[in-house]
Amino acid sequence: MYDSNSTNITGFVFGTTAILDELYASKEEGNVLGVWSSSHLGKDMLMCTVESIHKDHQENDMAIVIKEVTSKGRVLKSHLLHLKQIEKVHQFRKLRSDQI
Repeated sequence: MYDSNSTNITGFVFGTTAILDELYASKEEGNVLGVWSSSHLGKDMLMCTVESIHKDHQENDMAIVIKEVTSKGRVLKSHLLHLKQIEKVHQFRKLRSDQI
């Protein structure tokens, strides 16, 4: 089991604190992020960037608006997730091509 600040050797990030840190980094730096949320997005990783992060008082959780992107950086559609729905992330540390 992973604690709230875990990153394993393959670069996957687990735990709410570490995931939230990666989400903020993606938002601030414009990096592509791989997100897993089987309850909301299915079993596969979604390549995305983070558009916004805010407190959802009704859900008592953080609300994250992500934009799905293609491998070329084209934005496909937006999704609203809550932090508790995100199982793990992978930060690619690469800028979206539309920002270059």
